[in-house]
Amino acid sequence: MKVTQIRTINFADFPNITMLEIETDAGIVGLGETYYTPRSVTAYIEEVLAPMLLDADPLQIEAFWRLAYDGSHVYGNKGLEMRCLSAVDVALWDILGQHVGQPVWRLLGGSSHPDGVPIYNTCATAGYAQGTPGIRRRGGAQIESLYRDYEAWHEDAGKLAQSLLEMGIRAMKIWPFDAAALSNRGQTISWKELDEGLRPWKQIRDAVGMDIDVILEGHGYWALQPARRIAEALEPYKPALLEDLMKPDNPRTLAKLRESTRTPICASELLMNRYAVEEMMRANACDVVMTDVTWSGGITESAQNRLYGRHQQPGRHLPRLHRPGDAGRRAAPFHPLHQHLDAGDRALIYAGLLPRPGRSRICGGKWPDARPATPRHWRGHSARSAGTGGLRAQGAGGTIERVSGLCWHFHKS
Repeated sequence: MKVTQIRTINFADFPNITMLEIETDAGIVGLGETYYTPRSVTAYIEEVLAPMLLDADPLQIEAFWRLAYDGSHVYGNKGLEMRCLSAVDVALWDILGQHVGQPVWRLLGGSSHPDGVPIYNTCATAGYAQGTPGIRRRGGAQIESLYRDYEAWHEDAGKLAQSLLEMGIRAMKIWPFDAAALSNRGQTISWKELDEGLRPWKQIRDAVGMDIDVILEGHGYWALQPARRIAEALEPYKPALLEDLMKPDNPRTLAKLRESTRTPICASELLMNRYAVEEMMRANACDVVMTDVTWSGGITESAQNRLYGRHQQPGRHLPRLHRPGDAGRRAAPFHPLHQHLDAGDRALIYAGLLPRPGRSRICGGKWPDARPATPRHWRGHSARSAGTGGLRAQGAGGTIERVSGLCWHFHKS
């Protein structure tokens, strides 16, 4: 089996998501994804990774990973390069799973949670986090959403918690201190700002008591002293985790936060490879390692993190996968350490490995059932010079349009 075609797809409603398809001469199409800077992602895949992939054996996943990683180390490979490698790696594992007829979680050793994996709800609304960090967002698509959880926890977090419990979701994640961090650049937080951030926690505990676990998302905004103040103020409300309250750049500083609180510290989807995870563990800086499979080297590298954690630090490991839409509430697994990627169908993510085009809903819409013709697909970096920009094709779910090289935009009908 060989790789014959590679293409990226961007959805107009979710501009930060880059979907990647890798097609083989056996007719299997692997699907991967990554997040942020989609034009840069497409350019790097087109210039660097596509030439490595074309005509290669897609089942030699480890060999490709090492080739791409070693080839990019001379110019730094922990940002864009690692995110692009992650998208490709996930797609290659998807091909492997289809080739052998098994879901990827089973290929990784199966589940020790046969009755299903506990999940938590990231309390966002469709369209959340579609801007580029640090750049003022102008406008943005208005996206139909069945759930508006972001607005809900700002209005009455207690009612949202009740709603989640009725759906069988027993954990939720909110980020009520972000406004203060953005105002103060994360350097300080006043008692008034602290009290405002505690308001949804009070509402949740008043409404449902301790029936639901609540995770604080910090987005890495805070310096040590205000982070300590927030952690101390939250302790009476029994948060399940403090996730990325500080950036993971300096594990020794994060370890000081961990020493000052009884609440477990979760870090971090921003740990871009196994070496960063190892440094975090050796510094005793966290209780839970969260791996973002679509940022930090894909399934291949995240599996290395799992193996390291199994021998080095008892605790829990949370693989995270960005889901672009809001057809259902956003769920991530919430489970013990060496159960990396054993979510299966219960957690609604990567069950074999990803939804297939043509028969699944993605981003609240459907993949088009027609692909552009003449040329039908793009092969490697030569696509940009083909001089055939602006191709469009109408499908049942909307219009797909090639905007450059390997990049397609999908517009819902």
